[in-house]
Amino acid sequence: MNLIHVTKVMTGKMLDMWSINAGNTKRCKKRAKNKKSICFKCYNWRFLARYLNAKTCFERNTKALSKRILSPEELPTLDIDCIRLDAYGELKNSIHFMNLIKICEKNPDTFHVLWTKEVDYVKEILDNYPKPKNLRLIYSSPIINVRAKLPEYFDKVFTVYDEEGAKKVKINCGGKLCRACMICYDPKNRTIYVNEYLK
Repeated sequence: MNLIHVTKVMTGKMLDMWSINAGNTKRCKKRAKNKKSICFKCYNWRFLARYLNAKTCFERNTKALSKRILSPEELPTLDIDCIRLDAYGELKNSIHFMNLIKICEKNPDTFHVLWTKEVDYVKEILDNYPKPKNLRLIYSSPIINVRAKLPEYFDKVFTVYDEEGAKKVKINCGGKLCRACMICYDPKNRTIYVNEYLK
């Protein structure tokens, strides 16, 4: 029995994309106190306060994915070319990340893309377990206008810039529809640094 909710209707730049989402974590709350952090501007807090049904689904996903390693029968079967992992929310622990890997393994024809700041959870697993070929890891730069270094095991770095910071870099995301851009979702795309405007 599948325990994980897959969001199949997204809006804004995520139109026509699917996602598997989670809730916010204690680490999210701590980072959100820093006004220079992108977490201070996090849209997930506002979204979950407004859409209580989504909040329930995302929190249920977090609980299911972070408590124990799930069996293949408990994981979703996907019928889509690519999916975003944690369009909302963040990894809670290394078990959570391992279950996302298991979703990748169960769905080899779907390309999975995960944005995360939790390098330690990723490293804890991938130091001892092979990274699936259909998983792309994108590190979310924690500080606005400051492009982070590419961590081990990651494929791209996603950085958000305010109006002043955007004058110094090339914005290659810029709020385009993901389906029209695919810089993050195309397995053949080798762009390492993805730059976006602050919303």
